[in-house]
Amino acid sequence: MGGKIFIAVGEESGDILGASLADALRELHPTIAVRAMGGGHLAEAGAELIVDVSAGGTLGLSEVLSALPRYLRMLARMRSALVEETPTALIAIDNFGFNHCLCRFAHRMGVPVFYFSPPKVWAWGAFRGRWLARYARRVYALFPFEAEFLQRLGVSAFCFGHPLAESLSPKLEKEEGLVAILPGSRRMEVENLLPDMLGAAKLLKEKMPELRFVLGRARSIDSELVDGLLSQAGVDVVVEDDVHRLLGRAYVAMVASGTATLESALLATPMVIVYRTAPLTALAARLVARIRVLGLPNHLAGRMIVPELLQSRLTAASLARQLWQLINDRGRWWMMQEELIEVTAPLREMEGSVSLRVAEDILRNLQSGAD
Repeated sequence: MGGKIFIAVGEESGDILGASLADALRELHPTIAVRAMGGGHLAEAGAELIVDVSAGGTLGLSEVLSALPRYLRMLARMRSALVEETPTALIAIDNFGFNHCLCRFAHRMGVPVFYFSPPKVWAWGAFRGRWLARYARRVYALFPFEAEFLQRLGVSAFCFGHPLAESLSPKLEKEEGLVAILPGSRRMEVENLLPDMLGAAKLLKEKMPELRFVLGRARSIDSELVDGLLSQAGVDVVVEDDVHRLLGRAYVAMVASGTATLESALLATPMVIVYRTAPLTALAARLVARIRVLGLPNHLAGRMIVPELLQSRLTAASLARQLWQLINDRGRWWMMQEELIEVTAPLREMEGSVSLRVAEDILRNLQSGAD
């Protein structure tokens, strides 16, 4: 099978998934051409970028409104490419705020739509599930409970596992005194979260001079932004680009809600989850969200095993207090590590390459011509 496949992502975690999927598609069929809305990971995997999203994605309602002109330009470029090239399929990855418009357009053109890492229907309501049932031929969830939830809504949903669980396993030997700082993969996340994270680091350093702080910088984040904030921090912080290596070594971590919390959990690194977004976005979330916890480890556990500091509850002092308790209470630290290992164990039980299994299913479906 030859042809051309479009992949559309919006941020670094999706870019990594897209790159792995592009590699798998070409492993199965070397003549497939991959064109993408993506970033550096997809480009390195050999995809030709239609739109480069390396500048970083936006977040919620308020942030999307502020970036609307850019979003509309990207959408227009992707629509034009769909019309001009009529690909064999469109594979959307996460980024529902953008991808739901692109997928609907592709579907109306008759281009088969597949969704890898779908929107969190279990968190935001069934309307997104109904949308997936209408426009996506197949949906590949990252967690078994997601696939089960979507199936109950009439979505052709499957779970072949989470790619992170293939490469990350519990690291039980930690470097005492090493504190990881993970402020997110979007510019607005870093701007909203890093000042308080650095403030917490400064407070902790005053109490415990032996602590060392290392910031894990996502590829999508401009080093100038991070360097500018670090220069005002009043505490020594080393920057490391290998986030997985950092999390595997860290004794504790302060982590922006998102994929990094799952990475921390898979590496058995006790953490505190933080998040803050624009007030309008937070209000909209409170009105429609169906969840009481935000962090992925807490969702997997079905209860709060990792502390969360969200919105106004996040301050330098509150974060420092939570981390100080975690560092100095060995029993609490051990219990959290054991619970992280327990809740991620089912993700490690699935066999085979997730991306390869997804690619095989997509190509099989295209070859059969099934709807």
